[in-house]
Amino acid sequence: MKKDALLLVLFCFLVMPLKAQEKPTDPNTLYKYGLQYYYQTPNKALKCFVDACIGFREIGDKESELDAWIQIGSLKLELNDNQDALFAYRQAESIADSLQNTGKLMESLISQYTIYEKLGDAQAMQSTKRKMDSLSQTTNDGHTLFIYHRFLGNQASDQGNYNLAELWCQKSNPYIQQLDKSKYQEDRFSYYLSLRDLYRKSGQWEEALTFNQLTRNEQKKQSG
Repeated sequence: MKKDALLLVLFCFLVMPLKAQEKPTDPNTLYKYGLQYYYQTPNKALKCFVDACIGFREIGDKESELDAWIQIGSLKLELNDNQDALFAYRQAESIADSLQNTGKLMESLISQYTIYEKLGDAQAMQSTKRKMDSLSQTTNDGHTLFIYHRFLGNQASDQGNYNLAELWCQKSNPYIQQLDKSKYQEDRFSYYLSLRDLYRKSGQWEEALTFNQLTRNEQKKQSG
């Protein structure tokens, strides 16, 4: 058994051992159940995502396995299980890197950085930040850079540096303006929302009202 496969099996037993009488279910169905259970019954959702992850690995669906690991990491973080969350996001990082999925690779790195920051591990934060910076310099993918710039903008905003936060957000404006036929149209909503919240925090009420309306319009547009 390969090392990563063994780690997955061990992780499953640590998280939520399968009962002997339970039978395997279609991983796509399990994944959908996980999304449905996410907020109401997180432990049930976690089991669904872990089982889905196993199923996706067995059929060689790496993209879906990647999504499952990200969901596991997110849930574990919500449950304050920081080490298990790190494990899940490292798995996601490895798969995303192998698939050259730079967007999800950046998301996985940012999530790891957030956990290290929570744990006060400055050395791990610096190492992870270097990976993020390197990825931002070697990709021209607009979605990946949007995730990176949003992260830096949020950092600056949390530190009270609203001018710098606005500059980071605005770096994504050219990408946002050409999203009409992109599969990442939700990035436009996130962009408007980030600027709305930033202007609220900085007391720029006219701009906040403008972006609040843009956010509402985009939400209606995407919800059909």
